[in-house]
Order: sequence, then C-alpha cells, then structure tokens
Amino acid sequence: MKIIIIKFFFIITTVLIFISSILIRTSNAQWVELSTGTTAWFWTISSPDNNTCWVSGNSATVLRTTNGGINWQSVGGTSIGTTTLYNIFAVDANTAITSLRADSSAKVFRTSNGGTNWSQVFTQRYGFINSIWMTSSVNGFMMGDPVGGRWSLWKTTNGGISWDSAGLRLNQIDTDIGWNNGMYVLGNQIWFVTDTTRLYYSSNNGSNWSIQSKCDAHSSGKVWFNSPTNGMSSGDTVNYTSNSGTTWVSAYLQNFLITGLTGKGNYYFVCNSNSPKKIQMTSNSGLNWIVEYQTTGGNNLMHMTVSRNGNIGWACTDYGLIIKRTTPISITTQSIENPEKYILLQNYPNPFNPVTRIRYELPRAGVMRLAVYDVMGREIEMLVNERQAAGSYEAVWDGTRFASGVYFYRLNAGDFIKTLRMILIK
Repeated sequence: MKIIIIKFFFIITTVLIFISSILIRTSNAQWVELSTGTTAWFWTISSPDNNTCWVSGNSATVLRTTNGGINWQSVGGTSIGTTTLYNIFAVDANTAITSLRADSSAKVFRTSNGGTNWSQVFTQRYGFINSIWMTSSVNGFMMGDPVGGRWSLWKTTNGGISWDSAGLRLNQIDTDIGWNNGMYVLGNQIWFVTDTTRLYYSSNNGSNWSIQSKCDAHSSGKVWFNSPTNGMSSGDTVNYTSNSGTTWVSAYLQNFLITGLTGKGNYYFVCNSNSPKKIQMTSNSGLNWIVEYQTTGGNNLMHMTVSRNGNIGWACTDYGLIIKRTTPISITTQSIENPEKYILLQNYPNPFNPVTRIRYELPRAGVMRLAVYDVMGREIEMLVNERQAAGSYEAVWDGTRFASGVYFYRLNAGDFIKTLRMILIK
C-alpha cells in the first residue's frame, strides 16, 4: 500500500515541483531590512531614483539616503516642529515637500538643500493635506480633506514654492475624507481615494472630476497606476482596472489591510499592517499573489513605493526600519526551459516611446548584468545585476526621463558580452 501511495502521488509531486520552480523564478527577489538608527514611526516614503530615498513620520522625523540605504541622515530640521509628518514627496536628492497638521491647520514645508533648511510654503485653517505629487521639478498637485464642503485641491507651477486652487473645485459628498498617501498622478490623470467606496478621477489635471466606485477603502486607501490604463486600488480589498478606472474587478486579495501599494511594469506590490505582516507581489493583474517578504517581528508595514526613475522597491515600518527590494523590478521570467546558448535579442519595439522590452536567454545559472548606456558610453541605468537561473527573461526599460536619441544595452554573463543599439523617439 505504501508503494502504491508513493506511485500515486509521484505525478502530483512532479507537477507541484514544476509549479514551485516557476514561482521561485518569478519571486527570487530579496527584501532586506535596513536599520536607520531610529525607532521613529514612519508614515510615508518617497524615492526619486535607486540611490535616493526620503522617509518621514512621527515627531517631525525626516531621514534621507543618497547611497541606496547604506547610510541614513536625519534632515528634519527644527523649523518643521515636532508633530507628525503624514506625506512626503521627494523630487530629487535635494528637494522634498512634506505635510503635517498643527494648531488645527494643514501645513506644508519644502527643502531645496537636502533638508538643511525647510521653508513653510502652505497653510490652511482646519485642513489636512493627504498627498503631494510632483509631475516635474516645477509642476505638482496636492490633495487634502474637504474644508467647508470643498475638497482641498491645489496646483503648483514653481516647484512647490506656492500653491493655487483656482479652477479645482470639487464638492464634498456626505462626509467623505481622504487617506494620506492615497493619491496617484500620471501626466494629466489624477486618482485619489476616500474613506467610502468612492475613488475620484480627473483626466485633465483636476479641472473636471468623475467618481469611480470599487475602491472599498474603509480602513486605508491606496491607488497606483503602472500605465495610463492599468492600475490597482486597495483598502479592505484589492481591485484592478485596465481602462483607467472606468471599471474595476477584484484582484482576489481579501482580508488584507493594505497600507502600501506600488508597482512597475507588470508588477504590483502590496504591504499590510494586520498579522501576518507581508509584502506580496503579483505579475498577472492580481490573479495570483506571491509572498516576497514577511516580518520577523511585530513591525507594521506602513507605506511603500518604487523608485520613480529606477526599479528598486522600498517600504517603511512603525519602528524605524526600512525594507528594500534589492532585485530590480523590471525582470519577467519567460520560460524555465534551459536555452542552448546565450542570446541577447533586439529590443522591441524599436524605435520606442518611452518603454521597450529586452529579452535574453541564459543556458546556465550565473551572475548577469544588463545595463543601458548613452552614445558617450556612460552607464545611465542598471536593469539587471544579480545571479539568475538558466532560462529566458525579459527586462523592461522606461526611457521617460531621457532625451530622444540612440542608446545601447549590454549583457554581461560570464564570458558572454553583447551590445545592441536602440532608438528612443519622443
């Protein structure tokens, strides 16, 4: 009987091993815990590139790293005060904007010298600013809870030095309020969540608004878009859209109190503050989720983001820890079959604007390095720098922040080195 049972389960076991190998290939990322030298409760995190990250939270704590999290510098400054900072947006290594509430007023502070000095650039009596988002070094949008029955919506055209609400009227419905870090801006498109099932959307930079249901953000609310059409919203549940939010469908992750939502390319990530505390990833619009990280202690995961001009994930906790995803978020495993030789394929589309895909095949495991170079031969972005198993892979390069022109990408894998040319046209 024992032999019969072993034979009976042999095929099932083989299938499970095969499926597990796919999941391991897809989720071989490494999230590492970074000590910051503080036990402050962090509420918000923002990263403009792979090396730079800002985080803020209780007691007006603001920390900054410019070397990928190796060192963290306290840059809060006494001019901010001692209250809680609920949202921060980092423009670059020197410029950041953060919001707080003190003396029954919403206040916003800005630094342009890495936190050495902070200037108050906004105040609103009885207000509460939930989210700030800069679409460039000069243009930005800000969302806060309603004051006097009107949502607090503001624009800047001078880098956050001053803010204007002209032409941005949106009336409050019932007693709706927003969530901190609960807004996403992509070009002229803006989404923000409320404490009901309403999700507000504007396609023209805030001039007009429509209501998109299916947010379910009764306990916490986040929204994130990886493209103008494809995005996720989260709260008590997670939902996915492929048409800019006109319709939303369940992403199958239930009973998971989401405190952070982010993504890039085909990938979306969520983190939570209810037990067990995890970071989970999906690469197929939420049909399946993979646990990439689980806290070893009692730390709650409070917020997360992906480097806007990079491909590294970041999350913050309520006890001074930063969690960093060291594996780039631009790699998709295409096949688990071993190729016969090293292959680097021409990117597609080519020419492209602004995103292109690069496929390569590895006949054996090893350390792989895939980087992008400008016409002067300078490395401008690292796409892959890790050990990978044999198989077929696809990397995504987003050239949004680069000028039109000719670029090169090079694959280094052991003795194999190959460089190909691609053209970015805007």
